Amino acid sequence: MFNLGFNFFGQAADENEQRDEAKSSPAPSTADYLPLKQEAELPPPEPYLSFSSSAKPRTEVEMATPSKLKPSQSFLYILGMLLILLLTFHLIFRHYDKSAVKSILSSANFFYIFIAVGLIFLMQVTFGTVLLGLTARSDEQKYPFMLGLNTAMIGFFFNNITPSSSGGQPMEIYYLYRCGVRIANASLSFIALSLFYYLAKLVLGLLAFFLNPKAAWAALSGYHLFFIIGTVIPIFMAMLCLMLLFRPKLVANISRRCLEFLIAKRIIKRRQSARLKLDNWLEQYEGGSRHLSANLSEICQNFVYFLAGTLASYTASYFCALAIGARPNYFEFMRLQSLYYLTSTALPTPGAVGLGESSFAKIFSYCLGPEKAVATMILSRSVSLYFFLLIALGFVIYAFSTAGRGQYRINAQRIKKAG
Repeated sequence: MFNLGFNFFGQAADENEQRDEAKSSPAPSTADYLPLKQEAELPPPEPYLSFSSSAKPRTEVEMATPSKLKPSQSFLYILGMLLILLLTFHLIFRHYDKSAVKSILSSANFFYIFIAVGLIFLMQVTFGTVLLGLTARSDEQKYPFMLGLNTAMIGFFFNNITPSSSGGQPMEIYYLYRCGVRIANASLSFIALSLFYYLAKLVLGLLAFFLNPKAAWAALSGYHLFFIIGTVIPIFMAMLCLMLLFRPKLVANISRRCLEFLIAKRIIKRRQSARLKLDNWLEQYEGGSRHLSANLSEICQNFVYFLAGTLASYTASYFCALAIGARPNYFEFMRLQSLYYLTSTALPTPGAVGLGESSFAKIFSYCLGPEKAVATMILSRSVSLYFFLLIALGFVIYAFSTAGRGQYRINAQRIKKAG
């Protein structure tokens, strides 16, 4: 089907391979030999191929379904997060007056806390809208608002219970797959959203640092190394996202070489089917990439929306400070918040638990004082993480219970009409 410039097998080995494939694999279905452009008759493309080293060949449904987290994995991640959280609070309160912090929290103004919750919710609405907007543009489809909100909430929940925020996007992709959205185009939207995330952190964090380097360095006392790590990683990840978005030929070449390697090692049994699926996915992927390249103004516009959502989430912590009676300067607080977000994600713990709490208490002591900084940290982390995880869990349950039914089965309806 395509030439990689080298051959894994000779002619004799080719014949043996065909005999082995006939024995170990089921008879190919007619769908394996359909032209690539007959998308209406093909199953929805998967975001990546699933492989199995087992001798038992996988079914078509298993090969076409993206991987998802097992309940036991989620439980272990949550348990690990709770243990780290308990240890962190134990260590923090060894250095602060517990009674003073408790007194500050008991007089908290719930009006400001509700505003903080609303700002975090607004952030998720913004992220979901941007994600669905990018997908709809490249897919030439209209999607319901709740589909974007559900996807954002699924990402929030699983990102914050898995190390290095690694579980969010696979679960979001799995959910969109269940809803019939074209995964190749959605994958590009997720990459663009990741690029926005890293760029927003870098723009705000580095701007906050270089506006007053001496004061920023003093506020980061004890966390300088984490700040540097938290800056280098987003730079590297942003460069990777740019390559994935705007160098589709390179991505296609790497993907095909990887596939041929796996075929050569006999990890993939159904060679022809795997090649067809990969080609179909890459065709859509390259089309979506060309669309993004031709509409850079839309990319910039969506980045501005994403940046506004990020600032809304940063402002939520400011209202948590107002809730305990603190009156910090807004711009000084936001400057420290930008430094904090770069610092707190340097370690790959679920939800930045551990480093997130300790660095917050230290950095915001610079403008709030020790006890008020700890009280603000407890409120801020409760609003933006612990409490909001419960809200997101409700959306996760609702989303997966309705996926594939009613208004969400968009792609299936379009395919049916096309047929």
